[in-house]
Amino acid sequence: MKKVKIRVIQGPHLDTSIPVGSTGRLAFKRKDGTDYEIKFNRTTSFLRSYQYMSTMYGNIFSKSGGNILPVDTKLNVINVIGSAYRNGFGISDNLMAELKQPIQYDFEIIDPSGNLLFYQSR
Repeated sequence: MKKVKIRVIQGPHLDTSIPVGSTGRLAFKRKDGTDYEIKFNRTTSFLRSYQYMSTMYGNIFSKSGGNILPVDTKLNVINVIGSAYRNGFGISDNLMAELKQPIQYDFEIIDPSGNLLFYQSR
């Protein structure tokens, strides 16, 4: 079985530390142009951003371990949000109908001072 990389994680800040109190923000795009926003707090310890991204992507964007954001393997496009992720974050069928297809998102990590440490969109 071939593994599909949704997107290579890259950026200049992947080895910077992520301070206690930083926030990860994931926003899915609705058809009407507004965002459905989910925030993830990182409060326990300093962590390298590549570890944080690995953890976040493992939990959010992984096909294994819970069918979270399945990928259309022919197009490498996220086309649905899997049930494990939807249940964990209260993403209902009604909300799914409101989201743009294929799924579009912004993901960013912001430090406690409000500085942007990482940004990615699709």
